[in-house]
Amino acid sequence: GVAVAVVKVARAASVRDSAREVVAVRILCNLSLTNGNTERTMVQQGCLVPLVRLIREGVGQLLYYAITTLANLAFVQENRDDILAAGALGPLKELLRRGDPEQVLKTIDTIRNLAAARADLKLARATVPDLTAMVLDEADKFGAEHKLRAMIALRSISRFEESLEHLERNGTIRMA
Repeated sequence: GVAVAVVKVARAASVRDSAREVVAVRILCNLSLTNGNTERTMVQQGCLVPLVRLIREGVGQLLYYAITTLANLAFVQENRDDILAAGALGPLKELLRRGDPEQVLKTIDTIRNLAAARADLKLARATVPDLTAMVLDEADKFGAEHKLRAMIALRSISRFEESLEHLERNGTIRMA
């Protein structure tokens, strides 16, 4: 019930770009931290569409809390297909390339959680080049924590056989 009410507030045109929208997304973020107790219900009650919109259009705190919420929701395996069906992959890919350091970390966490649930070729194609570039970046644009989390996400992707050829083509792994 609470998630439905918060989603309605987050979707309201009068709330967009206001302090109330940040509060609504922070509530969703807090609700998504229950180790699987509410995350599936939140997805079933329609929170993905406003979250993906915020990831696509949001800035600052709004964007950070939307990505964090999505990462938490992606932790629940049953939410994976719904998250991808809601169109989250494109905006996540853009954030990997253009987000600020905190946003990029949360984006990597989201991708890792999606891959841990089940990686597929679509997820691999969309994320492997940017994650690999981050790991191999000698200029160290983001730092060690970003590289470590990118490696963990790539490891999750590599657990699924259909992704291995793509990982090898991108120079992420070498097959013997």
